[in-house]
Amino acid sequence: MKNKKIIKFAALAGSIGSALFVITFTIAGWSRPDYDAISTYVSALSLGPRGGVQITNFIVSGMLMMVFSRGVAIAFRKENRSQTGPVLLGIVSAGMFLSGPFVMDPMGTPPAQASVHGLVHSILGGIVFLLMLSVALFVTPGCAVSLTGKPLANGR
Repeated sequence: MKNKKIIKFAALAGSIGSALFVITFTIAGWSRPDYDAISTYVSALSLGPRGGVQITNFIVSGMLMMVFSRGVAIAFRKENRSQTGPVLLGIVSAGMFLSGPFVMDPMGTPPAQASVHGLVHSILGGIVFLLMLSVALFVTPGCAVSLTGKPLANGR
C-alpha cells in the first residue's frame, strides 16, 4: 500500500515537473524580446538579469523528475521489470537538475574561451538529449496505461 502511494506521488511529480519545465521556459522566452525559440537554446534563458528563472526551472523540474524516476523504479521492481529505464531516467533528471547551477556560456563563445561551468552544461545537455530517446524506449512501454489505470498493452 505504501509503494502505491509513492508511485502515485511520483507520477504526479513527473507530470508537474515536465509541464512546469515547458510552461516556464515558454513564458520566459515570450517575455524576452531578444529570445528566438527557433534559433536559441532554452538554456540561454539562464543568462542575463532574469536568468534565475530558468536556473530555478532546471533545478525544480530536475528534482521533480528525480522523484518520478524513483517511482518508476519502484513500479518496475514490483513487476520484475528491467531497471534500465528508471536508471536512464534518473540520469536525465540529474542532468536537468545540474544544468541549473552550471549555466551555459553565451552563444557564440569560442571553444577556447569556454568556462568550466559552460563546458559542464554542454556535456550535461549532450547526455540528457542523447538519453531522452533511450528513456522513451525503455520506460514508455511499461507505463502505457489507460485512464482507468489498466495496462493498454502487455509491455513486457
